[in-house]
Amino acid sequence: MKNGTPRASSGSWPLIVAFSIAILLVLGINVLWWKLDRDATLQADLVDHTHQVIAPLEEALSRASDMLVGQRGFALTHDTEYLQSFISATNRMPALIRSLEELTQDNPVQKKNLQNLEPLLAKHETLTRNHIEELVKGDPLAPDLAFRRTVKESLDGIRAGVNGMIGEENRLLIVRRAALDRDSRLVTLANIFSGFLSIALLIGVFSALWRENARRRVVEAELWLSQEKLEDRVRERTLSLSRSEGRLRLAQQAAR
Repeated sequence: MKNGTPRASSGSWPLIVAFSIAILLVLGINVLWWKLDRDATLQADLVDHTHQVIAPLEEALSRASDMLVGQRGFALTHDTEYLQSFISATNRMPALIRSLEELTQDNPVQKKNLQNLEPLLAKHETLTRNHIEELVKGDPLAPDLAFRRTVKESLDGIRAGVNGMIGEENRLLIVRRAALDRDSRLVTLANIFSGFLSIALLIGVFSALWRENARRRVVEAELWLSQEKLEDRVRERTLSLSRSEGRLRLAQQAAR
């Protein structure tokens, strides 16, 4: 029994080590997967943020064109109905600027680009509004070649500023999509590796359990065999003592 107990105890520590390594590996894979998944989610949010910036930029350029459309329609017809596009554009522009300010506040490059674009938009609106007021007060058929040249330069400046900001967002979009694709691949690889590792760990744990059970059965068989041998010795010893006592009694009876 003394020989069997240490053997069973010494066979348990590899199983404990295997379980500990398995738990650490599973925890490590889960932490890695969580980090990669968080990074992928962040990159997806940044990609969506880029589209959110591009949309109001394109609308701002469209609204600047609508101001000119309203002015030209009123200049040609002197009908105030054509000024609706100008009014709608000027009412919408402040909300677009505020939206762009909020979306670009964490990007110094785009924040500076927007600061350069805002005066161009304000100048364009002022230029168009002043010319409309002149048309209302004066001759609607008066020559306006100077205004056309000036407002074209204004619109070209706005277009260049907007296209510059959109170009910067597209550059960021390429970088963010590449990072998103990389993180997505890493998440996929981590999931695949985690699956194979889990299977390997299960096989290893079951193998360790099987070996431990086999070892225990051997120890139990040895203990059972030792117990049987001990019982045989006890029976032999008891029988021997019984025979000795019987011979002693017979000798005593013969002596009498």
